[in-house]
Amino acid sequence: MYLGTTTDNHNNLKAGFAEKIINGQQTQLFPLDNRYALIFRSDTAFMYDSHNGALELSHKVQAPACVCKDKNEILWTGTWTGKLLGYNKAENINYDINIAAGNNKQLIIFSIIADPDGSLWAGTFGKGLVHIINPCSENPIIEYYNKKAQGNFFLNTEMILCLHLDVNDNLWIGTNGCGLGTFNKKTQRIETYTTNDGLKSNIIESISSDKNGNIWFASDIISKYDVQKKTFTHYFQPQESKGSFIVKACAKSLKGDLLFGCTEGIYVFDPTAIVDEKDATTPVFTDFRIRGITVKAGDTIEGMVPYSKSIAFSDEIVLPYALNSFSIIFSSLEYNEPNMLNYQYKLDGVDNDWIPSNANNRIANYAGIQPGKYIFQVRASIGSGNWSKPKLLAIRIVPPWWKTIWFNLGLILFIASLITILFIYRIRLIKQQKTILEEKVRKRTLKLSEANILLNESKLVLEMKNEQVEEALNAKDKLLRVIAHDFKNPLSAISGLTVLLKNKFLQFDAKKNTEILNSIAASASNLEIQMSDVLEWALSEKQEIVFKPIEINIEALINDAVELVKKSAERKNLTISLHLDYETNSFVDPRMINTVIRNLLINAIKFTQNDGIITIVVQEFDSEIEVSIIDSGIGISQETIQSILNSDESYSDFDTENIKSTGIGLRLSKHFVEKNGGTLAVRSMKNRGSVFAFTIPRGENKAIVQKQKSSSHKTHNKTQNRTITKDKSITILIIDDDTHILELLKHLFEQYYNVVTAYNGQVGMQLAANVVPALIISDISMPEITGIKVCQALKNDILTSAIPVILITADQQLMNESYASGADDFIVKPFDDDELLLKVHALIENRKKLLTKITSDTDHPYFILPESYDDITMAKLLTYINEHFCESDLDIIKISKEIGLGRTHLWRKFKSSTGQNLSDYIKNLRMTKAKEMLLTGKYKVAEVGYEVGFSNAAYFTKCFSAQFGYTPKECIDRNK
Repeated sequence: MYLGTTTDNHNNLKAGFAEKIINGQQTQLFPLDNRYALIFRSDTAFMYDSHNGALELSHKVQAPACVCKDKNEILWTGTWTGKLLGYNKAENINYDINIAAGNNKQLIIFSIIADPDGSLWAGTFGKGLVHIINPCSENPIIEYYNKKAQGNFFLNTEMILCLHLDVNDNLWIGTNGCGLGTFNKKTQRIETYTTNDGLKSNIIESISSDKNGNIWFASDIISKYDVQKKTFTHYFQPQESKGSFIVKACAKSLKGDLLFGCTEGIYVFDPTAIVDEKDATTPVFTDFRIRGITVKAGDTIEGMVPYSKSIAFSDEIVLPYALNSFSIIFSSLEYNEPNMLNYQYKLDGVDNDWIPSNANNRIANYAGIQPGKYIFQVRASIGSGNWSKPKLLAIRIVPPWWKTIWFNLGLILFIASLITILFIYRIRLIKQQKTILEEKVRKRTLKLSEANILLNESKLVLEMKNEQVEEALNAKDKLLRVIAHDFKNPLSAISGLTVLLKNKFLQFDAKKNTEILNSIAASASNLEIQMSDVLEWALSEKQEIVFKPIEINIEALINDAVELVKKSAERKNLTISLHLDYETNSFVDPRMINTVIRNLLINAIKFTQNDGIITIVVQEFDSEIEVSIIDSGIGISQETIQSILNSDESYSDFDTENIKSTGIGLRLSKHFVEKNGGTLAVRSMKNRGSVFAFTIPRGENKAIVQKQKSSSHKTHNKTQNRTITKDKSITILIIDDDTHILELLKHLFEQYYNVVTAYNGQVGMQLAANVVPALIISDISMPEITGIKVCQALKNDILTSAIPVILITADQQLMNESYASGADDFIVKPFDDDELLLKVHALIENRKKLLTKITSDTDHPYFILPESYDDITMAKLLTYINEHFCESDLDIIKISKEIGLGRTHLWRKFKSSTGQNLSDYIKNLRMTKAKEMLLTGKYKVAEVGYEVGFSNAAYFTKCFSAQFGYTPKECIDRNK
């Protein structure tokens, strides 16, 4: 190539050289506006002025791909290497912006446009749409819009072919495969249009706009987007698809004509002079397919003819339920430019909106259509969007037989008939039951007297409930008065000690300050406990704590409460032991009873000196379970107990750490126990410990009691050679003030029996009365109460008189005095472990043999007490039971009133003396008497049940079967 210059101006070239430059190899032309254009020859840019034909040398640029000029007359060139180069001719300044930073693949700036606000928009291959803000600054801001969501907005492509700013300052984006995009700079939103929205192709080659603001673009065809109607119209395409439109080859002339370049030439037209095409004709149906196979007119499918005449003339298609997936093919009768046709279709009842289609996709597919009637519609348009009249086709899916009206009517008739039959049967059954009921009423006439008694009892229960309501209201008033009085003490202590510490902190030494802080902490802790108790009481009174009784193993609640107070007990080195003698679950509200156990344990810990013992005893009675918490503490006077539980006045007392206790926890415990249908009793004496015992209802199911771990203490070989039966159901009580001897004896016996220990005589007698052990071992030489006095007290108590007692001492001379006190055996210290173990074993075995002998003759209707068993109370008790066991209302309450012994003591006495529960003994007597009567063959089963005290014949049969293994009827049949 030859490049000449003039002598007067080296930068000006004659226009005659332009022909050589443009026709040269590697020459590119980039229009800047309606007057100027840049012509590149290799890496050199020339500015061409179309008004005077002047060609001027501009600047150097490597690999140019696109060019634009901004409002400051700066020339910006996008390159094939991803760089954006700027040239300010007036100031001779070059700008170099690398928008491909961090991009591993090749990046091309394919299109660039200057924004009126001074920023630049670049369309790239590799980064999508790029926005360069303040491009002339040292650190321009670069924003990316692509499918990786890099930037503020999302554009689902990384390949941009062309860009265009319209008169409304909206940016239009032509993509390579993702359709036409528009970016509204006011709303900061990007919208994308594809073939699903009416485009003919998703590749947009070039974009321009007319003076009305409508957008014109070239893809496979020249199309218009009407910004007012928001519709697409398609007009021209290269003839017979021999050519294609060229990327970015579009322009708008000064008079408004649009020019679009293609491989076959240039389309030039006035957009305002184009008249929309006429309306398309109504489409026709050309084919109907089921599962991809064409169905012809008259074909039979599963016994049914879908349609009998050509699909083009059919008005309705009928299909069986199983063939509910089909395809409909349609077409238009327009033969001029068929590729300009657009279609829309929908199936009423399935499609909510029209579904777009085009000349290349003239098929509608549907699958899984439910039985019913549907109307299929299809319409066509020629580019302009004026739709033709729709073509209609009725489609009916026949329901299966089980969904037909006749089947449903038959089903309703069948159900109605069945209901009628059941109703008639029910009426007859009611009549039969009425006859049986009348017979029962006749038989029960004899029991009218009992009914009157029950009525009177119900009246008493109602009166009792009214009294309980009144008592509850009074209790609430009492507690409010207690709160008003008792909260003053800890609050006053905290307030006063805090002020004292604040004023005298620097004057007191560290020891004094620590004492004050400990007092504040103790008062705060006491207040916290009182607040917790008051809150639970208040919630229960407001019924926010709903009474929800369930069956639960009481041991689980005890273990949980012990775990909560363990730290407090360890701080005072207290021992908490547990003794269990029950088989059945309790029926209680777990939260309430857990609170009761926790409060009673806290109370026992507070009022027990360091190194003391707290014993928890659980025993089962006829219809209830009793939990006793026995401590060896400082005790409470009876006057104080009454003040806590019944008085209107506030109560306070000092525990072992000289901290006041108000008794709110005990009141709350009493309230919760009574709410669970139980009672709370307190037995205590000053300096002799306390017993807090409460009863709760017994459940129906057996409890799973945790097995106790056996001791690892070893005995001498000669004892191991003797057979000693391990029986953890047997409890022995060991009393000794020497902790070493106490531990020795405990380890010696706990591998065979359940062991309970007491460290003095007073605690031992309390445990004996509550546990009723099978045997007691006691030291004689103990402070306050000696072992001899303990033995005398136990033998004189009707509840514990039958318990064998072994006394241990180092003084041989006390043997006669020991036997005189009622002791069953005597051991001299130092004693032989084996000798003591064998003596205990012998006494327990002899007692078991006695009980076995007493209760072995279960067939005899009476309990015959041996002559050697000298116990007047037991004789009176057994005589009364034998004489009245056939009475249906015989229970422990009635018996205890007759004998003059509390029902708890009565239960313990009877079980410790006979090894049986009182209720089981009465039931055995009734079953024995019933069997004797049945064996005579003179009585009916119901008569025998009533005779021996059963008011319910079914319950009698159940108990009899459980006792003997066969029913009363089978008992009668065996004797025939």
